[in-house]
Amino acid sequence: MIASQLWQDEPAETWQKARRLELGDYDQHEIHHMLAYALVEPMRLLMVEQEPFNFDLYRARLAELPASWEAQRPPE
Repeated sequence: MIASQLWQDEPAETWQKARRLELGDYDQHEIHHMLAYALVEPMRLLMVEQEPFNFDLYRARLAELPASWEAQRPPE
């Protein structure tokens, strides 16, 4: 799903965030994991709760990256 969003530039915030993360010295593998992390909760609501996909929630979760991703990572 992430690759498709990047390829189609929809929503545009996905590509914009990926580019900013890349400029922040994250590698592509980690960026894909971060973008997937942002997508998890909106997809859970869609699949489990059978709610419509919440683009506002997804955009908000993208905006929280990388801080939200870093906060949940185990210490090295």
